Amino acid sequence: MQINELEYEVLTHFLAHELLRRRWLQPETITVVEREHTGVGFFTEFAPSEQLLICANDYSRAHSSNLVLRLNSNVDSGYILYIEGGYLKHIEGFAFDYDWPTHIDDIETVISNGFPNLGQ
Repeated sequence: MQINELEYEVLTHFLAHELLRRRWLQPETITVVEREHTGVGFFTEFAPSEQLLICANDYSRAHSSNLVLRLNSNVDSGYILYIEGGYLKHIEGFAFDYDWPTHIDDIETVISNGFPNLGQ
């Protein structure tokens, strides 16, 4: 499976500091292993790739983000990044007040304060 527009948007915000050191995040090189919709959000697992190696190989943790995206002009959403062995492995997205939309037509950045230092 290929990465979708929302996952790409979240990754570009999360990896903004890394993108300065790389050419660009190339969505066609990122493979989605599994995507699960939970009713109030989603959970996406990525296959390891060079573009998703973002910190030391022994680093594994979950990080909440300062990113809030507004979906379809009325659903505010937050995101958690999961790193395993230095690779960005999973993204979890969740709605704050509403059910997750079945279709996303519009994505607006509400808050984006970057991402915390990953201990590199």
